[in-house]
Amino acid sequence: MALLGLGAACAPAASFRPASALSNGRANEIGAGGVVIGKRPYVDEPAAGVGQAWGTHAVGEFVRVSLVTAFDAEALAGGFVLTVLPWQSNRIDAGIDVELGFAWAGVALPLAVRTVGPTWLYASPRLGTWGDRLTPGLPFGLDVHLGDDVSARAECQLSWADFVANNRRVLFGLAVAYAFGAPPTAPTP
Repeated sequence: MALLGLGAACAPAASFRPASALSNGRANEIGAGGVVIGKRPYVDEPAAGVGQAWGTHAVGEFVRVSLVTAFDAEALAGGFVLTVLPWQSNRIDAGIDVELGFAWAGVALPLAVRTVGPTWLYASPRLGTWGDRLTPGLPFGLDVHLGDDVSARAECQLSWADFVANNRRVLFGLAVAYAFGAPPTAPTP
């Protein structure tokens, strides 16, 4: 049972929540994805697969809150992310994420750049913990809007726990997200 392994749970392995996530004018997003965590160099271990799911809500023009879960066959963890995006334009969205969850904490700088139509390239450099290890991560992704409300995301990330050579990992993930709801409106005078 997954809940029995709760003490072993770690941070979500991917970002999957680009700065551009609610650029389609919606107030909420739910999504799920899977990540393959590559083996470390110089270590005899298999690659691992993990999943994650999230729900994001825009609480204002520049502020979003997300509930995030990470899970595999033996563990489940949950957490909270506060995102502030003071820079939002037709082509570039950028800000800061502050994360706090069961067995992880971190800070990230999400940045998304619109390329062609509703397609975005994104990155979210992160410094945080993964269990008890300080782990910087550099995720890069592609966010493709399949319709007004559905997006597919592909992400690759380099993480390097404690900056030790045998702790470097490459992660690959795919996710789908659904955006819904009217955006928050400012009160009329």
